[in-house]
Amino acid sequence: MNSTENVDELLDVLKVFSSGVATYSDIDRDKPRACRRYSITELATMCNVFRRNIYEIYERHPELTPLEVAPHNKRSYGTIQHLTELYALLNIHPGRGDTELGRAISVYTPKGGSYKTSTTFNLAIEFANRGLKTCVIDIDPQATATLMLGYTPNEEIQRADTIFNWLTGQHGARIDINQMRWTQERQDDVDRARAQVKEWENGPDDGSDAPEHVFKASETDLKGTGCIRPTRHPNIDLIPSCLGLDFAGMVLSFQIHGADTEDPLTKLDAFFRLRNIVGLLKQHYDIVLIDGQPSFGTMGVNLVYAADTLIVPVATEVADIHATQAFSQLLIDNIEMVEEFSGGTGVEHPSLRFLVTKLSDKQTIEEQRSLKLIKSFAGDRCLDKIHKRATGTTKAASLYRSPSEIYPAGNDLNKRVVEKAAEMYSEIAQEILEKEVYPHWAKFRNEQESA
Repeated sequence: MNSTENVDELLDVLKVFSSGVATYSDIDRDKPRACRRYSITELATMCNVFRRNIYEIYERHPELTPLEVAPHNKRSYGTIQHLTELYALLNIHPGRGDTELGRAISVYTPKGGSYKTSTTFNLAIEFANRGLKTCVIDIDPQATATLMLGYTPNEEIQRADTIFNWLTGQHGARIDINQMRWTQERQDDVDRARAQVKEWENGPDDGSDAPEHVFKASETDLKGTGCIRPTRHPNIDLIPSCLGLDFAGMVLSFQIHGADTEDPLTKLDAFFRLRNIVGLLKQHYDIVLIDGQPSFGTMGVNLVYAADTLIVPVATEVADIHATQAFSQLLIDNIEMVEEFSGGTGVEHPSLRFLVTKLSDKQTIEEQRSLKLIKSFAGDRCLDKIHKRATGTTKAASLYRSPSEIYPAGNDLNKRVVEKAAEMYSEIAQEILEKEVYPHWAKFRNEQESA
């Protein structure tokens, strides 16, 4: 077999695999799922009212989505949609005050397979279930968080539909939240433009330049649809990712090395692009949650400095511990570089937390030793709660859902297994909120002081 035949065969295999998985994912992901159920007592507790008040509210407000009724016991229950409507009706906002900013959290380590995306996705659901308006920024070109939240990377989502244009300055220095938000009108314009470009590309190649209408269509395509998209969860918006976003790190590096200036602060600008975008988002969201990519470089520095809190997942495996040690040294080098270039002009650095991951229920001797090692070096920066290997997480993920957003019996899943995984994420989320979020909001500070 010559090299050309070898390349053709390799490409054929990859194309069949890629298209097959994409088709399977689209069909399976879009299936309806039974949502998590909240009893009337739970709704009342979360809204700080009595059970009878819930029934009275639904009698007085027929415009609300009617409560669901379980067919097997005829009991009424609600979903996250009902809870969100009740919060809005009762003017309950469990998050920040009107003049306060949200908090940005990056879940990041360059080490792959450390549960970064699993942590990000499930924390987003937990925060949103508590009524916190959450924006997930998917920076990972593998785009798993994008897929789990309902969009198809590389097909439905192209590079212009991600944060790419804002990171690289394609939309100019000014960041406009309305320009960033996805709209159906923009989507329709871009769909038409992409169809025109594709039609011309698939047409006969006569060697001539593209006609003017194709050039205009390309310009429309490059502008994108707006990158902030709604998701199935009423409290979660998503800035999606795709393979094309990987190019952003290269562009930022070129901008740093090609900057026509000797001013170190100007050269540092490309390290803080994501921070500037997140600063705007914190005016509109309680939580901005960033899913990092498994590499460092220019994008890695952006991820670190965009965060108020950097959560570093550390698996209880020797290779992961050493990788985290190397990441720590990278952080030290970059922080010292930024401090030197900025001349100590007040660049804010994130708070740091380590999250232990991949711990089995029946801990091996090696896992026990690794856990002890992580906790001894991380000290009080290590979260108490642990992201364990959870069967319920895997089962829910196979349905493109979090264990915290589905009703096990309605999805043919083991109730105890799913609820155990949901409880784990709830506890991790609560600890992060209590240690890294609530202390920055006056309402919660006042509650703690008066307790």
